[in-house]
Parts: sequence; structure tokens; C-alpha cells
Amino acid sequence: MKKLLMTILFSLLITVNLFAQETESSNLDGIMITPIFDTSDGIETKIKYKDGFEESISTDYVALFVNGSIIREANIITKENRTLLPVRKICECLGCEVKWLEETGEIEINNDKNTVKLKAGSRKAVVNGEEIMLDAVPEIHNGFTYVPVRFLAEVFNYKVDYCDGVNLETTHIFPRIPQVIISSYDNYRAISKDEAVETVKEQLIKAYELTYGEYKPWTGNEVYENNGDDIRKAVFNLEVTDENDRFYTIPVVFDFWVDKYTGEVYVFYNGMTMTVYKFDPESKGALSFAG
Repeated sequence: MKKLLMTILFSLLITVNLFAQETESSNLDGIMITPIFDTSDGIETKIKYKDGFEESISTDYVALFVNGSIIREANIITKENRTLLPVRKICECLGCEVKWLEETGEIEINNDKNTVKLKAGSRKAVVNGEEIMLDAVPEIHNGFTYVPVRFLAEVFNYKVDYCDGVNLETTHIFPRIPQVIISSYDNYRAISKDEAVETVKEQLIKAYELTYGEYKPWTGNEVYENNGDDIRKAVFNLEVTDENDRFYTIPVVFDFWVDKYTGEVYVFYNGMTMTVYKFDPESKGALSFAG
């Protein structure tokens, strides 16, 4: 009995440690990215969020992801091959405090480690009391101060990736959309690829049994007999084929995304309309992957 209790306790400790410091869930659940063809220009694309908020995106749109969540109305500017971000929006997304110093016309950015002062129109910035030169001048656009994304990354030690939406060999979250990905997970533990595969396996088997009955592992050389055999075969072949800062990609029928920091599982459909939704193995039609 004592041995059994120790085993249960050990298992609980492993489970608690696995997601002991979870970050917030990504906001990609329920997102739809849809081309609309009845505009004067022929095509307009819209992003629709789960709460119903819609954002029209133009041909020069660049998506901004911070720790796996897409930032609404990020209004990124690309100028002379440099990516500029609005200071207040990006810093607040990253948990920094932003102040306007009216006396000097400067913007002050603070987190728990660094203090930065900069001014629109000046390449000089002060980082922790030391003056440095920026590689691009902060600019005012539509009433907001913009700074180079690389500057923020270097000062605050964030990881930054860029993908043009076409070269998918580079780190990306969505295909077909240019994007900047900013991330910092210093205080969180990512699950391993094996753990991600096991998570998807467990959820698929649960969905299978609720839909088709008793699950029997695929042996590798069977002939398809019913609609559930494609799921059995998928479980047999599960593997991580891609990853970014936040998700592992595991192809099933559609791509399954496993959140590295929460263990949540999402389904990504890459059709004319791109959609993402959380996978619920207990929902009716969980294994219906209609395009």
C-alpha cells in the first residue's frame, strides 16, 4: 500500500512539474483568415477572432505574434528592409511599462531588468544610463512612435523571427502571411516532442473510442476496413514534423499543433480559409476533418 501511494505521489509530482509554470493560452483558438472576393480591388483578406472581432488586412500586412498569440491591429511598418513596431503596443504586450516624459519629449521603457529612453527623430537612445546609437531613427506614424524590432529584441533579450509567408523553411506560425514572431519563455518549461506526441496520441484514442468503440493499435500492414482506420494509422505514425517558438506540428489528417507550454492541442486547417481551433476529443464530430 505504501509503495502504491509513493508511486501515485511520484506521478502527481511529474504531472505538476510538467505544466508547473504555464504561460497564458494562445489566442489562436477560433481564428479564421478568409479571402473576400467581392471588393473593388478583387480580393480583401480578413482575420476573424473567436469573439467576433474582425480585422481587414492589406497587401502590405505583416502579422505580429508575441509568445504564440497574434496581436490585433499591430500596424507593423516595413521601411528600407527594416521592420518597425509601435513602441507602446509591443512593449505592453511584452509586459513592459511605457512612460511619456513630457519635459524631454522622450519615451521611457522599463521592465524588471532594463530602462530605455529614446526619442522620435533621434538615433540616440539611453539604455541603463549608457548612450547607444540605433540602426534606424524612431519615427512617428499616425501618432505612434515606431522603433526597429531588432533594437527591442537586443535590449530586452527577446527572440525575434521573421517569415515572409512563402519560405516556410524559416520559423513561422501561419503560412501565406508575412509575420514577425517575438518570444520570451525564460520562466517556463517546454514539453518535449515525445510528450507532445503522447498527448496527441491519448486524445486521438479517446476520440476514436467515443466514435468507433474499442481502439486496437494499427499493426502497420492492414487493409482499411472502416472509417476509423485512417485515425488508427495516423496514431501509428505520429511524429513532430515542424515547430516554432510556441507549437509543435504533428500531421494527422489536418495538422495538429501542440502548445509547448500548456499542453493544449489545436487543429490547423490550411484551406482557402485558414482556421485554428482547440481539439476536443469528447466533442461530437471530433474526428470529422471536413475541408
